[in-house]
Amino acid sequence: MKIRLSSMRGKLLITFGIIIALMLFGTGVVFRLMNNWKTAHWQAIDQEKLATFMAEREIDHLAWDVDLLTAILLGEPFAGQLDPTACNLGRWFYSYVGSDEYLQLPQNMQKKIASLETPHQRLHQGAREVLALRDSGVSLQGILVDYQTKVLPNLNQVRQILADVRVDAQSAASATVKAAERMEAQTTRILWTAILISLGVSILLVLRFTRGIHRTLQAVLGLAERVSRGDLTGSVSIKSGDECEKMADAINEFVAHVRRIVAEARRSALSINHTSHQVARAMDEITASTQEVASAASEFAAHVQQVSFDANEMAKNAESIANSGREGSAKLDDVLQHMDEIEAVVGQLADSVRDLNQETSKIESITATIADIADQINLLALNAAIEAARAGEQGRGFAVVAEEVRRLAERSSKASGEIAALISRVAKRSDETLESMERGSRAVADGASAVENAAELLRQIIESIDTMSSKIQAIAGAAEGLAAGSEEIAAATQQQSATVQEVSNTSQLLAVTASNLEASVRNIETGDEDEGEGKGEAGSKEN
Repeated sequence: MKIRLSSMRGKLLITFGIIIALMLFGTGVVFRLMNNWKTAHWQAIDQEKLATFMAEREIDHLAWDVDLLTAILLGEPFAGQLDPTACNLGRWFYSYVGSDEYLQLPQNMQKKIASLETPHQRLHQGAREVLALRDSGVSLQGILVDYQTKVLPNLNQVRQILADVRVDAQSAASATVKAAERMEAQTTRILWTAILISLGVSILLVLRFTRGIHRTLQAVLGLAERVSRGDLTGSVSIKSGDECEKMADAINEFVAHVRRIVAEARRSALSINHTSHQVARAMDEITASTQEVASAASEFAAHVQQVSFDANEMAKNAESIANSGREGSAKLDDVLQHMDEIEAVVGQLADSVRDLNQETSKIESITATIADIADQINLLALNAAIEAARAGEQGRGFAVVAEEVRRLAERSSKASGEIAALISRVAKRSDETLESMERGSRAVADGASAVENAAELLRQIIESIDTMSSKIQAIAGAAEGLAAGSEEIAAATQQQSATVQEVSNTSQLLAVTASNLEASVRNIETGDEDEGEGKGEAGSKEN
């Protein structure tokens, strides 16, 4: 992985590398001095041990000499060591001379220790000779003389050498301790010097490193404060060649992008405000038209329901007439035997026919009303289709409903025409029946043949009434369906009116929001640059 020295990471690595190098250098120097101090410390301990050992060996030989004199004077056996290599001093001497510790001693001490061998051997040799004289029966005086000439001088010489070595060892130990103390003081000074130098260099490097970051942060903070106040005209200029410069460039690009967004938001707010007002006006017009259509549909449904009710009543009357006719037909067999009652029955039948003519006239009036309503519905459907076309995409569903209403109106108009034709025929038949009844009344005297003709005519009337009743029931069913469709149209129109009202409210809310957005972005300073200049600036930075 390649690291650029101009980057913040490279600068950090260089800074910490220098600090670590200084710390390692100081640590190495201190470690070396500590090793020297440790070596001197152990040397001083060894020298103190050597001085102590010399004093102990001197005491051993004094005790050895006391035992020897006691053995000479009292004639007791000598328990001391007569072999110079087997005593404590002898064993140490022959194991110590030539060792590394011995070779590290100063030359004068090596010579003094080496000079111990001869007097020490003569000391033990003299002791053996003195004891031999004692054992041979020589007088005590002679033994003491021999002791004073062969043992005591060598003992004094050994003691002197041991004392000299002890003094030299103590002096060397004292000198070594002083040297170790000097090393310790020097180590402390060097350690503190290294710490202070490392600390000073670290502070200088950190100050130099953080100064650039501080300048960058101050510049970025200043730009951020301007942006927080709504001023987007500022920028940051950093030429450090590291991530700080990249961050400044990125912030400048971000502010430029925000300027472009604010300008676009300002234009969009104006456009949305204008469009929302237009939509609100259009929705108000559609709402008014929809309410008119809903009112007309409700009125039409009410009229159709009334037609359906009248048709049902007429069907009931026709059914009643048909039943009466059937009863009359059943009794025609008795008419021949009751001729005196024919005139009264014929009169009643004539009255019924007259009532039927009156009902037929009512049906004709209702049929004319239905035809007129169908024409009005057709006209309203045409107007609704025109309004739906003006509403555009939002009125497409309403246009479909208007077309269905128009078709239903055409069907209603056609059905009303058929009903009118049927009623006309029924009226004609009723007139004929009435004329026949009148002729029958005048021709009662003609006898049974006239009654038979009347019975036949009555059967024809019953069939016509049944046919009329069926068609009236069909008219009633169609009227009920038309009423249901009208109610659906009214409900759909009301639902559409509610939807249009909701859209209108939403448009008004959108207009208010757009006005607020426009007022908000109007307070933001974006400079004199327009969208094209913003895009040009972005393109120049990218290039």
